[in-house]
Amino acid sequence: MKPSFIHTTTILIIFSFYITLTIASSNDVVASLLAFKSLADQNNNLRYALNNTSSVCKWQGVQCDDNHNIVRLVLENLNLTGVFPPNTLTKLDQLRVLSLRNNSLTGPIPNLARLVNLKALFLDHNFFTGVIPLSISSLHRLRTLDLSHNKLSGVILVKLSYLDRLSYIRLDSNRFNGSIPPFNQSGLDIFNVSANFLTGPVPVTRALARFGSESFANNSKLCGEIVHTQCGTNISQGQSARIEDMKGISDSKWKRHKRIGLIVGFSICSFLVITLVLCVIMSIKLSKRKKQRKDVLTTLELMEMAEAADAAAEPSFIHTTTILIIFSFYITLTIASSNDVVASLLAFKSLADQNNNLRYALNNTSSVCKWQGVQCDDNHNIVRLVLENLNLTGVFPPNTLTKLDQLRVLSLRNNSLTGPIPNLARLVNLKALFLDHNFFTGVIPLSISSLHRLRTLDLSHNKLSGVIPVKLSYLDRLSYIRLDSNRFNGSVPPFNQSGLDIFNVSANFLTGPVPVTHALARFGPELFSNNSKLCGEIVHTQCGTNISQGQSARIEDMKGISDSKWKKHKRIGLIVGFSICLLLVITLVLCVIVSIILSKRKKQRKDVVTTRELMEMAEAADAAAEVMRMEKANELELKVRKANQDMEIKKSGNLVFCTDGSEVYTVDQLMRASAEFLGSGTIGSTYKAVVDNRVLVCVKRLDASRLGGMTNEEFERYMEVIGRVRHPNVVKLGAYFHAKEEKLLVYDYQANGSLFSLIHGTKSTRAKPLHWTSCLKIAEDVAQGLLYLHQSCNLLHGNLKSSNILLGSDFEARISDYSLVNLFHHNKDTQNEPTTTSDVYSYGVVLLELLTGKDASEHHDLIPDDVTKWVKSTRVNSSGTEEKQLDMMTRVAIECTIKLPEKRPNMLEVIKMLQEIKEVAIMEDGGLMT
Repeated sequence: MKPSFIHTTTILIIFSFYITLTIASSNDVVASLLAFKSLADQNNNLRYALNNTSSVCKWQGVQCDDNHNIVRLVLENLNLTGVFPPNTLTKLDQLRVLSLRNNSLTGPIPNLARLVNLKALFLDHNFFTGVIPLSISSLHRLRTLDLSHNKLSGVILVKLSYLDRLSYIRLDSNRFNGSIPPFNQSGLDIFNVSANFLTGPVPVTRALARFGSESFANNSKLCGEIVHTQCGTNISQGQSARIEDMKGISDSKWKRHKRIGLIVGFSICSFLVITLVLCVIMSIKLSKRKKQRKDVLTTLELMEMAEAADAAAEPSFIHTTTILIIFSFYITLTIASSNDVVASLLAFKSLADQNNNLRYALNNTSSVCKWQGVQCDDNHNIVRLVLENLNLTGVFPPNTLTKLDQLRVLSLRNNSLTGPIPNLARLVNLKALFLDHNFFTGVIPLSISSLHRLRTLDLSHNKLSGVIPVKLSYLDRLSYIRLDSNRFNGSVPPFNQSGLDIFNVSANFLTGPVPVTHALARFGPELFSNNSKLCGEIVHTQCGTNISQGQSARIEDMKGISDSKWKKHKRIGLIVGFSICLLLVITLVLCVIVSIILSKRKKQRKDVVTTRELMEMAEAADAAAEVMRMEKANELELKVRKANQDMEIKKSGNLVFCTDGSEVYTVDQLMRASAEFLGSGTIGSTYKAVVDNRVLVCVKRLDASRLGGMTNEEFERYMEVIGRVRHPNVVKLGAYFHAKEEKLLVYDYQANGSLFSLIHGTKSTRAKPLHWTSCLKIAEDVAQGLLYLHQSCNLLHGNLKSSNILLGSDFEARISDYSLVNLFHHNKDTQNEPTTTSDVYSYGVVLLELLTGKDASEHHDLIPDDVTKWVKSTRVNSSGTEEKQLDMMTRVAIECTIKLPEKRPNMLEVIKMLQEIKEVAIMEDGGLMT
């Protein structure tokens, strides 16, 4: 009896002690949260109160574990305006996640040493001051540290580099000084110390070498190989080699640590399960020997358990233990994988979404498969990530999306992402990669050539450079390759995939002969155009050395060319033409030299033909040509060279460039450029000009008489705003010139003319409506450009029409003449001032013009049903499927041209409607519209 009494008494003492501790702990937690609120919540936004009858685990932002310990405290975006009081939240010693981001907290960060279990600390986007407390470096379980966008100062603690579990460090946008510690954590995926006052060389470690220079930007006194800036003393060749070596190293060490962690966790879990099973068996056997009756188990149950234990013996024990171990291991891996996916997406958002357009959040309770742009398979693996047209303005951070190893489709097209493309080697299942229409720089990562399942690759319309990797031609499943409108150099690799349907490398700096392969011979020269140094039979340009007979025979066999005599005459013609051109150039140079010598001797001032006179002459020539009904009225080119023009031009005004690079031509060269009159409108006249015989531009001469009283300073400020506009569907302003009586705007020249010419044809061609897919693509391009002006730039167009929509080298639509109407409304109070709704109306008119091939302004009084009938009447040969898409596009145009402005959709809604049309078409066609 005594042992039983002692046993019972011991249990009661322990239980009462546990209850006492629990109550005391609960009171401490409530007191801690209330103490924090008293000083950190001056606006009383937190609903914490002493008389709150609900459990503290249900309080705002609080999350507890099964033992009612607070493990997460997320108080984000609550406009907390106070200090982070010491000895308050720091008493929550079971806390795993603490987030106070996006508030207005001030003062120093308190001592956090007691938060020994903390894994994630988010204090970013506040107004904290002082230094990083030394206590943070004692949090050995810390994995995520974000102190960015505060006013912290002092040095970055060297001891932070000792926290070997850290994988996420953001200290950017503070006032830190001193040097960067040698961070070298094997699992470091996110690192940013930009926008501080850091100095000295960036340490050459395996971890830091994986990050681009943008992670260290805006620290003017940083230097070293990683930031591409030479220090006071040269870095040794050994260090340089180490940098290159480290950038190519895969995360093998990180993977090894991860495997070790899984093995250790698996072993501990197995040990606990085995111990539990042994304890149960021992308890049964002891009960059988002592023959004691138990209240919980009846005699029958005891006998059955004893017999089962004796009969099954070891095989049953092993079988049960094995099942339990495998199940626990599976659950562990599943939870770890889910956390990795969420962390990857949040890490991507943190650096790629500076405008906070992605609705990804740590406290998002919905499944990650329902997040924006995410699509999963039946096993909840992310297989598609489509984040298009979201105005993402940041970098594509390494080791984030690349962790989604089941990804099939990745599309980040039509954003404003910058920096290099990261290593994508881990996306082994990727089939389609769309990174086009961004601002990516650097080279094509070699890792792309290791994606053997890749079928679609679109890197067009970026700022990529270097050579096109030859190993891309080894990817035999590729059927779609677009690398156009970049800055690639070197030769074209010998692509020869049998299923290659789409290929474009135009508008680069490629050189040498185009390889003669069965695949490339199927494509026309326009897909290699604007590479001035490419040559060969495919591009119809002879190389420096003759093409071998074997290659020539292959070309003839593939393209059906058999007329060798024609080739001979062509070569003779090229030689004669080149000789005449060379003779003219030599003669022109001699004339210029003689003219300069004579002008110096005689010291006579010459009459200068200014740009205005040049343009007036072009206009006069065009008018005369119209009277004479000559077919080529706009082909007049005048070239004028005068010796003393330099001084006259410098006194006349300023040429200001809006591009990021250096000046590509001078005022003198612009004024002496050969000009071709293109047309005139309400704003002014437009000319095509060739500057310095190498740069093709479009010059718009504004009607100075209509500019009112705008000063040069006001004009400059307005042009600076327009000059910052950068979008693939908006024509970029390259430069502007202003003088007392002259104002010129210089744009990039668009090779394929205007949408008006494409729709209505020319005198020699009969106009007919475009195919509905072309209409949809152009409509979407124009809508994207107009949305960018409205939302990202806060600008209006004011004069949108088909003649102000130009077509690029790939017939992509680009808006021109945007926001110029405001120049002529300067200081005028008029009811006709443009608005976003008037731009939407103009867009609807253009869309109707696209669909019908007719001037839609003549039919503005039609009711919706009549508009639909009018569109159908212009397309008598349309199929049933085509009619459905045309009806949907017509409804979009009708919505945009509703008479009441407040009922018209905005451009974002228009884009969504157009994308719905595309999705319907994809579902019906069973394919992908590109």
